[in-house]
Amino acid sequence: MNNCISKEDYKNKGRKITDLPNLDEIYDICMLYEDYKKGKYFDIPDLVNFLIRQVKLEFKDIKLIDYLFIDEVQDLSISQIYLLVLVSHYVKVYAGDTCQTISKINRFRFSELNNIFYHFSKIIPDYPRVNNAYLSLNYRLNSKILKLSTFMVYLMKLLFPNTIDKFQDDYSIKILQQKPIHLKNIDSIINRINNNIDINNKKDYTLAANHCFIYSNEDDEKELNENNIYKLNVEECKGLDSS
Repeated sequence: MNNCISKEDYKNKGRKITDLPNLDEIYDICMLYEDYKKGKYFDIPDLVNFLIRQVKLEFKDIKLIDYLFIDEVQDLSISQIYLLVLVSHYVKVYAGDTCQTISKINRFRFSELNNIFYHFSKIIPDYPRVNNAYLSLNYRLNSKILKLSTFMVYLMKLLFPNTIDKFQDDYSIKILQQKPIHLKNIDSIINRINNNIDINNKKDYTLAANHCFIYSNEDDEKELNENNIYKLNVEECKGLDSS
């Protein structure tokens, strides 16, 4: 028999985070998957559970991590977090935002993280207390972009109330900087660069340091490479508004 929880426990826990009607079918499919792997294959959760068992067996011989700082904790599973808790002591800092979750299989909540620490406080003498800090001041986004993102978070809370933690809204002290300029083709980009010329009739390379061109297809990327232009694709430009 595998280490999975019973169907009844799964359904009781599942009803708290989802309104899907077919929890029985999901559980049965999971059991078929576990049987398929048995003795032949393993996945990441299997590896994590194996490491947890080994840590518990050899705990006295393990050199613990003194100071543990984890960012984007919302993309870790509870078992991965549990493993990190086992191999560390003293200061533990977990930072994250469930609104920014990119893992499709995780349903992380900070309340669950608190439950792990509460469990440890019951079995480990002098285990440190949990202190929660809400970081509401946003240093990355200007105020107008932040208002848009806050509205998107509001919609997530309204339409999918069980998918994210409910924290207070962020605020920003940054005013709106220069707006992006839409350039229709590579020629207009080259012309814009060539118009930035210093007194010695040389290209002003501060343009490359202070500007970035965002491209959307491979052809544009090739032409930008040929002209030695600082560029990012639409996926790489996250956080560009902060510069």
